Formats: sequence, C-alpha cells, structure tokens
Amino acid sequence: MSDPEARGALAAQVRAWNDGDLDGFCAWLADDTVRVGASGVAVGRAAVRATYAAAYLTPAAMGVLAVAVVQVTADAAQVVQVVRWGVGARGGHALLVWARVAAGWRLQWDATVAGP
Repeated sequence: MSDPEARGALAAQVRAWNDGDLDGFCAWLADDTVRVGASGVAVGRAAVRATYAAAYLTPAAMGVLAVAVVQVTADAAQVVQVVRWGVGARGGHALLVWARVAAGWRLQWDATVAGP
C-alpha cells in the first residue's frame, strides 16, 4: 500500500464516520484488527465495532470526525500513519497500521489516545 492509498482508505473511513455509517467505518478493519484506546483493548472487527457502538448510541452522537496525517512510513507490506484526530471538542493522536490481508488492505492496528 502506498501513502496515497493509505490516505484514500483513511479518507473513506472518515467519510463513513461523518455519514453516521459505523458499519462502513468498520469495513476497513481487518477481521483480527487490534484497537487500543481509553476503553481498553478490543480484538477483532466485531469487538471493535461493539466498542464504538457502545460509546456512540446513535449516528448523530458520532459527531464530525476530522483527521490530519502527521507522519507516514510505508513499505511493500504495510503503511504506518500517525494522525491527529478531532471530534468536536475532543481530540488526540492515533497510530494506525494498515496491512495486506486476504480481503485487501485493511487497518490492522489502531492505538488511539485523547489529549493535546
């Protein structure tokens, strides 16, 4: 995956989020994705989706997500992005690792932190 492909995938995720489409947002996750965040560790697309669904009970509650790529490292096997994210007054940084899986390029690792 190249940097432009990773940015395109991330942009598609952001569009899905901003449309209130949690399933579309999670479609970019690998089946065995790992997400580390304030609520703990979730392993697998279904578990990550459940974490988001519990935190955002309605599409309107999801708010508007803005993401800016801060740094990218890419090779033939993966793309690592450091991003700054914001939803309303909340925000922080995330370390995202995109990897090739059977279904194509998917988000394999997501370590998200809130804060400045």
